[in-house]
Amino acid sequence: MRQAPCHSRFMAESPAMRTSCSLACLFLLFSPSTLAVLTTPTSPETLRYKIISNGSVAGNEVDTYSTDGHVESVFEFNDRGRGPKIRAAYVFGQDSVPTRADVTGVDYFKAPVDEHFSVQVGMARWTSSSEKGDKPAGAFYLINNGAIGPEMAELVAAFGKSKDGSIKLFPTGEARLARLADTTVESHGKKEHVTEFAITGLDFTPTTVWLDDNGRFFAAPSKWFAWLREGWEDANQTL
Repeated sequence: MRQAPCHSRFMAESPAMRTSCSLACLFLLFSPSTLAVLTTPTSPETLRYKIISNGSVAGNEVDTYSTDGHVESVFEFNDRGRGPKIRAAYVFGQDSVPTRADVTGVDYFKAPVDEHFSVQVGMARWTSSSEKGDKPAGAFYLINNGAIGPEMAELVAAFGKSKDGSIKLFPTGEARLARLADTTVESHGKKEHVTEFAITGLDFTPTTVWLDDNGRFFAAPSKWFAWLREGWEDANQTL
């Protein structure tokens, strides 16, 4: 298995996943009709997130969605002097699969990041400091040091457009999705309905994320290291 993208290795399992009977049980919960529809904004939309480490703000992520499938993301965090600082630009197709991605900056260990992916004339090509390859288009490419927000949201959306409920991955592998739970969180007089999904095939354990009803990334909660939408940091205690 290809090493999991950097962000998925920081996303701990949720309580719902730890108490589930088995992955086989979870797959029975998924059907395309249970997925939030990832909406295309009618005007540019910016979503901001706080990255929380051991109860303190360690960094942030800002994702800006355009009306034509382009997404611009920047994120960084500090973990005892280590931590990435990344700028990412994505283009997603109607099937929510990326057709282009350009990512630069430094990774968790401050090594340079210069990763690129593109689809042209039916061929997908990617290059980074750790790998280089090309294959016929038709699979989902996860950036090694990409932004959690757009990549996780678009990957979940892609499952809803898949014929058999699975997604092929570049350079190899396959991912599957399970819907775990939904709830309504409250903070400062506001309410937001969110749904939790588990994605298998990205790492040795499932990757869990919470999305809002527009299909946008909402949170990856954890006691130790969490991504939370700005203004909803209190949700880390309840999700």
